[in-house]
Amino acid sequence: MPRRTYITAEEKTLPGHKPMKDRLTLALYANAGGDCKVKPLLVYHSNTPRAFKTYKVTNKHLNVLWSAHGKAWVTRQLFIKSINIYFGLTVKKYLEEKRLPKNCLLVQDNAPANPPSLHEDIAAQYSFIKTLSSSEHYPSPPAHGPASDFKLQEALYKISLQEMFQSH
Repeated sequence: MPRRTYITAEEKTLPGHKPMKDRLTLALYANAGGDCKVKPLLVYHSNTPRAFKTYKVTNKHLNVLWSAHGKAWVTRQLFIKSINIYFGLTVKKYLEEKRLPKNCLLVQDNAPANPPSLHEDIAAQYSFIKTLSSSEHYPSPPAHGPASDFKLQEALYKISLQEMFQSH
């Protein structure tokens, strides 16, 4: 994160003041309809921050999957753990409640924690979850900007959904 988001101009000039360098990462999950509620994955550098100790807050009472990593990064192990422990179970329950076919497409960006071989690490009971990396198989669009990115994503979703339903 840029330093300018944490401190003001006055704080830079105060003698003996150290600017705040807290970092956290938030991974969000959503379905196209927006009605499947999946807890986000929050990674912070500490398991129990000081503010939590002061007010006696536990991570289990928060509405996020709390994890700790020294640099507040989502590592491959944290990501796979969140998929196998929480995401897969939540999606499976959602599909059963709505009486929908067990098909799920997990679209991921090309971050280091999201490897193209993620489908190999997903637990067997969640084999209905198919994965797609935005950098996998498909080239980047020639034009740049939000409109071209959206058109590429739309094309990727259509191709992936067709492939997923043809395989079942």
